Amino acid sequence: MEFVGIEHNRYADCLLKQQAATESELVRILVERCGFDPGMTVEQFEERYLAVLDERSSGDIGLVESLGQYRSRFSAAELSLLAEADAVLQQETSVAEAQLRLETIERKAVQTLDADTRSGQAVLAGIATARYSLNFWADAVGDAGISARNLWPLVRPDIEGGVIGLELGGPWGAVFVGAVFSISAYLE
Repeated sequence: MEFVGIEHNRYADCLLKQQAATESELVRILVERCGFDPGMTVEQFEERYLAVLDERSSGDIGLVESLGQYRSRFSAAELSLLAEADAVLQQETSVAEAQLRLETIERKAVQTLDADTRSGQAVLAGIATARYSLNFWADAVGDAGISARNLWPLVRPDIEGGVIGLELGGPWGAVFVGAVFSISAYLE
């Protein structure tokens, strides 16, 4: 699911450079200015996904809790890996140290999860998104000494969106929902 993280950053970068004020505007910009091809009209795309975007959690709740109604789709082992990734991001560690820990969690996920299931793919996409998003936001903020904990409010919505997006729309759903969740959190 490496490409989910790579594509997430590409679209998040494009969205960050725009002057959107709402999630609806972000969806339109993603298609009309950033070149995202949803495989349907913009109107159909908005109709299908705006309700999902409205479900984005806010505040300081943990990643597993933020999955809300989707949590029941995941096994205890899958949720445990997401909780591990979330815990790494909530620590006062450097971005580089957090990256190393996320890579370890990702290796464990690759070895233990069934990548042929939608939920296994969603967890793998979420962890890959976490790694890429962490670097994206560290660069966007421009503070070389920033801790993972300081970026958590922006990275957690990326992971949440990536996991839910993959569950609902496959890998490209993970890219789109993760990027929009993250930029929405940033705009708040």
